[in-house]
Amino acid sequence: MTSELARLRDGHIILFRDPRSKPIQARLKIHDKWVWVSTRQTDLDEAKLAALKLYENRLKSTPESGPPPLTLDSVCHQYRQNLLEKPIQKPIYTTYLATLENHILPILKNKTAITKADLERLYKAHRERLGRTPAKSTVNCLNVVLRGLLSLCREQNIPVGVDRLTIKDRGVQGVRRDTPSIEQYRTLYQTSRKWKREPHKHQLTYYKRAVFHELILLITNTGIRPGEHRSLLWSDVAIRNGQLRLVVRKSKVGRSRPITARNPAKRYIERLRALTGHHKHLFCMPDGSPFRDESHMFTDLCVAAKLPHFTLYSLRHFYATQRVLHRVPYELLAKQMGTSIGMLSAHYDHALVEAFPEHFAE
Repeated sequence: MTSELARLRDGHIILFRDPRSKPIQARLKIHDKWVWVSTRQTDLDEAKLAALKLYENRLKSTPESGPPPLTLDSVCHQYRQNLLEKPIQKPIYTTYLATLENHILPILKNKTAITKADLERLYKAHRERLGRTPAKSTVNCLNVVLRGLLSLCREQNIPVGVDRLTIKDRGVQGVRRDTPSIEQYRTLYQTSRKWKREPHKHQLTYYKRAVFHELILLITNTGIRPGEHRSLLWSDVAIRNGQLRLVVRKSKVGRSRPITARNPAKRYIERLRALTGHHKHLFCMPDGSPFRDESHMFTDLCVAAKLPHFTLYSLRHFYATQRVLHRVPYELLAKQMGTSIGMLSAHYDHALVEAFPEHFAE
């Protein structure tokens, strides 16, 4: 058992004798950490002098420990939390979070500063991941997230070695997403219908395919954006004047909007009610959590149907194209789809020209 002999420097040096050793031992408090050393002296006075010398040397050679330097991980985490805590959850936030996780974090993770070289590596990796030069909208999305990170870096005093945290390449002009033809949509529908009826050893997969089938039909019959389906509530589903009405609570523009589904959707909504009607949301997992894997499932569906690589957004375009061909006024269609008349005109005027060439051939 040790026995204390003396204390020096306000208790930061404690001399004691250890029965297992002849020299007097010392405990030194160096920057809030205790260190055990031997004074190599058996005389107490000499041990005091040796302990003081050891203490001074250790104090000078050991840097004062402070909080670990902040890294970009903490900034990215804060950015993620800020988005998730916003009172109005816009679908674009999902894209921002995906950009953060898939493209930015892998490059900036564990870094304590951002340099111009980091931005160049970030864009190069982003382009390689996509397998092509990003579209303007993709680069804009990347820059929105980077500007948000820059603001947080300044708040947390993280060095940024560039004046503006943006990708200078403007990207290429985006191309219009392909829209399925009537025949292609029928193939998608028939494949999905067959897909959901196929027995599967995993009950969860069987459930997801059944819900996913109704999601395809609802997007095709309402024109909602993929992502907006997550805000649909059973409490907002109603039949008025024989028409199915729903409310999109979270939209790209941040405002809720009522929508009217095409009449066939009334059958689809009842099938969906049998699957998820006991939960709050129309589209959810068996435990009520948000439905997931829609994009991957649609890709697999296109492969199974032997069709080009369409996306869920292609179904929204299909809806808009069909409504335009049925001469639904742009003003009404814009309100239904939560977009502008100018956007509809820019994207779907070509459908009218292609559908009625005789008007231009005479």
